[in-house]
Amino acid sequence: MFDFYDFFFFGMGCDSHRNALREAQIKQDWAGLNIFYTLLNIVMNILKPNLPDTMDARSFMMYLICSGQAGITRIKDGKYNPEGNLMNLNVSEMNNKTPYGLPLNLSLVDFTGKSYGRFIPYSPTNKDNADCVVVYWNRKDVPPIYRILWYAKRLVDLQASISASISNLKGTVVVRCEYEQESAVKKAWQAAGEGLPVIFTYNGSSDFGSQPELLCNNLTGDILKQLMETYDKTIADFCGEFGLNANMVMNKLSGVSDKELSQNDERNEILLNTVLESVKEGLKQASELFGEEMTVDLSFERVYNSDESEVQNNDGSLEEE
Repeated sequence: MFDFYDFFFFGMGCDSHRNALREAQIKQDWAGLNIFYTLLNIVMNILKPNLPDTMDARSFMMYLICSGQAGITRIKDGKYNPEGNLMNLNVSEMNNKTPYGLPLNLSLVDFTGKSYGRFIPYSPTNKDNADCVVVYWNRKDVPPIYRILWYAKRLVDLQASISASISNLKGTVVVRCEYEQESAVKKAWQAAGEGLPVIFTYNGSSDFGSQPELLCNNLTGDILKQLMETYDKTIADFCGEFGLNANMVMNKLSGVSDKELSQNDERNEILLNTVLESVKEGLKQASELFGEEMTVDLSFERVYNSDESEVQNNDGSLEEE
């Protein structure tokens, strides 16, 4: 399952890239997988494509996220046909480009890597010969999957540090006991590490006394607080990368001013509009070329300047709640 996942998502449908991003090793860490899928689902649900019945919005979003682009064309009997059904496919390979950097021809593949042939993409100067449209996630054609992977790895590292700090809160415990008692004490302490309360008792036969000596790290609590804030800040940064409002998270952080929250909103708007307008442009071209309406909206309402009473609709107008 994971080999196939790597092949499609990280290999973009090409055998030559099958080992790409293996160094991330997220699939070897269940905590990393959980975080990765959570972040991926967040990005998957930013946009709400409105597509014809023969197209699939879920795979359309996955193509955009994992390769930065998705192709739209008409397919019948496994190849292009102007009378075929509209399909969204993954852009696997591009050859030759115009002076403006637009592809002159490309290959399209489906989720399993099956090729549907080579196509001529729509462009303002090549409308008559075009038989497909490429929709881009953003104008730089940068796949967001790389940012998702980076933040997942960052959050996994922070989570490991947080777990270590929580374990250290109980302190380093030195238990003085007889040599023969060592094995039993170790088992009891292991049980305590699983959350079971343990009290060590002594029979008074030794010179060590009846109470254990506890040696604790007094700074662990402060370190844990800093790590938790850094974890929240990293999640807020991730949301900001995709234009999502994370002011509720940032409000919990130390030293974050209202001005910084307002500036963060402005940055989010720029990033969110970049993606929304790029996908809108591609779907508009597809609508013109194939004669069927295709649009995209945000899947949520936008909130500005930390003021939840002022909401922006998807068309840009403001309204009071």
